Amino acid sequence: MKKPDTEATVEITPIAAETIQVPILGTTPIIVHRFSEKAKRQMLDAMQGRKTPKQNKDPEAEYEGFAEFADMVRKHLVVVAA
Repeated sequence: MKKPDTEATVEITPIAAETIQVPILGTTPIIVHRFSEKAKRQMLDAMQGRKTPKQNKDPEAEYEGFAEFADMVRKHLVVVAA
């Protein structure tokens, strides 16, 4: 069977679009550029479902850092006896 030749015309009407400005009020300014590169990468990985391997901690280095801090505090500490 042969289909009859027919022409169809499709007319698309444009959508009435408008632009509005909406002021956003808040109590503090938004600051989005303060994240470190590591934090940005971790957030992106979390959003994409990637697992970020945990970094092993070095307890010796942490202790040495604390020991230096404690020595500095002891040197500048002034004890007042009442």
